Amino acid sequence: GIATVQSVTASLPTVTVGVDIDDASYDTLKECFGSVAGSILTYYKATSGGDDWSKYYEVLAVVSPIGAFIFLFVIGFTQAQEQRREDLKDARELRRFLADVLHVDCSGDLTWEDFSRIAEDARAQAVFSILGLEIRNPKLFYDVVRCYQDDDSESFDAFLQSCMRMKGKASTLDVHALLYKTQKLDDEVSRLA
Repeated sequence: GIATVQSVTASLPTVTVGVDIDDASYDTLKECFGSVAGSILTYYKATSGGDDWSKYYEVLAVVSPIGAFIFLFVIGFTQAQEQRREDLKDARELRRFLADVLHVDCSGDLTWEDFSRIAEDARAQAVFSILGLEIRNPKLFYDVVRCYQDDDSESFDAFLQSCMRMKGKASTLDVHALLYKTQKLDDEVSRLA
């Protein structure tokens, strides 16, 4: 907030209303970024869904590219944090479903054999699908998710957290699968060289 206010107030004397920026945009700029309180409220509205962030960015970009960059950075960071919280919540709910409904032991490791049994269950397929995880090829899905794990363990929780990185459209999995296959091919070529 403070850095944005400083960059805007430093840029205002060089702005010509009617030439560089229209009257309405100038008023918006002064109201939203002319004080620390206004800036904090603007950031809050833009990060909480109260207002569309793009309208603030467009005004900032004209007057203060540095302020616009700071604004985009904060918006992106906030959205990434929110996505991370949502992914952790989804992983906990998926774990609870697997334990309570399918009676899967989630306390230890998850081997391919364990996952293949889960992937065959229609209820599990539906839950994975609701979470944005389409499992058309269970072995490939398992291998790709394992490839993106932070560690080499076969921990059930590590697997579920890696699954959350794969959420999205079916094409997202396809891209990750291609990356996985490319990495495997690169490893094979390196081994042969």
